[in-house]
Amino acid sequence: MTGSIFVYTRQHLMALSNPVVLPGDRPVIPQELRRRRRGGRSGTKRRDKRKRHKPAVPAIIMGNVRSLGNKMDELAALVKTQREYRECSIFCFTETWLHSHIHANSVGLPGYSLVRGDRDCSSSRKKKGGGIALFVSERWCNPGHINLKERLCSPDIELLAVGMRPYYLPREFTSTIVIAVYIPPSADAVVACDVISSAAAKLQTEQEIFPATGHQRV
Repeated sequence: MTGSIFVYTRQHLMALSNPVVLPGDRPVIPQELRRRRRGGRSGTKRRDKRKRHKPAVPAIIMGNVRSLGNKMDELAALVKTQREYRECSIFCFTETWLHSHIHANSVGLPGYSLVRGDRDCSSSRKKKGGGIALFVSERWCNPGHINLKERLCSPDIELLAVGMRPYYLPREFTSTIVIAVYIPPSADAVVACDVISSAAAKLQTEQEIFPATGHQRV
């Protein structure tokens, strides 16, 4: 109608507006409009979280500890309280100052396999100091798949090589070798580099001839 005037009360206007949902109320959604959940949660972050102890590339924490025996309580506390330590695959420590009179139980870490490379006093011509230790997480690698590849000790270098077959590796690799090295301050750097190069080349050749499967590579 032309020229007609419509008057609405407050109740009429409130009825025309969208319903207001208070913080404590839950909106009523018809059953046919409710979203159905299908399958499970997925995504890269979700998969990485499930396999946080089986990474393709191992997480390694290294340090020059200068006596490992008096730091085991601190290390055990860090593993329990810090995520970076708890999910670490390998701990690599130099200058452990360990020797044959220190039993492995006194420097053991629950959930980790210990591989020691104590300093040989006769070979290094030094009475104390030095030493290398590797702690390998048992959630990352089975203790039965850890083997010592090489152990060297001289006045110029201390070297510890350990072969491992973790639970998960990329398809292109059958095993991995970790080489830990300690070079004393008074060492000849050129001689130490030559030793590292020779040891790495030797281990690589052995790995190509005798891979983890025990058959020669063709």
